[in-house]
Amino acid sequence: YQDNFFYQLYFQKEGIAEDEFESDLNRSLFITYTNSDGRGMQNNLKKGQSGLVPQKDKNSSFLDGMEVFEDFPDWFTKEDLDYFVSQFQMSGFRGPLNRYRAQNIDWDELPELDKKLKQPAFFITGTLDPVNFFIRSEEPLLDRIKSNYENLLFTEELEGIGHWTQQEAPDEVNEAIIRFLKEIA
Repeated sequence: YQDNFFYQLYFQKEGIAEDEFESDLNRSLFITYTNSDGRGMQNNLKKGQSGLVPQKDKNSSFLDGMEVFEDFPDWFTKEDLDYFVSQFQMSGFRGPLNRYRAQNIDWDELPELDKKLKQPAFFITGTLDPVNFFIRSEEPLLDRIKSNYENLLFTEELEGIGHWTQQEAPDEVNEAIIRFLKEIA
C-alpha cells in the first residue's frame, strides 16, 4: 500500500483509531455503516473511488473524506444506531480493533492449520461489498476463492448489496442458509 491509506494498517496503530472513533461514536458508526453498504458504495463508485474509502495518503484517518449522508438507508434505523452507540459506550473499540492487530499473531501461531477449509461451505457476499474491491478482477468470484475450499457447494453474490449482507438482504441470506442446510442434510 506504500504511500496510500489502508484501513487495516491504520487499525494496527494502537490508540489512534480508538481515539478517532470514540471521540464521536454516533458520527463514527453512522459514517462507517452508511459508507460501506450498497448505497454508500454506489455513491463512492459514482465519484470514481475504487472502494470504501477515497484514495488518500497514509497519514489520513479512517473517516477522512467519507460521505456524511443526511438520511438512513432502509436497512438501518436511528434505533439501530442508538443501540450500537450504547454498546460501544460500554466497551469501546479496543476489542474489535484488536482483531486486526492479531493478524500477524495468527500467521505465527497457526502455521500448522490446513490452508483449505474442509467442511462443506458456501460463500455469500454483496456485489458492492468494499472487500470485493481490494483486489480487482474480471475473474468470477467462485473461480477466485474456490482454491480455499475442499467442498464449496455454492456462492451467492447479491446484486447491489454492500458489506452488511445479512442486514441489507435478510431474506436472501436466509434463503441461502436454508439452501445450504438442505444440501448438507
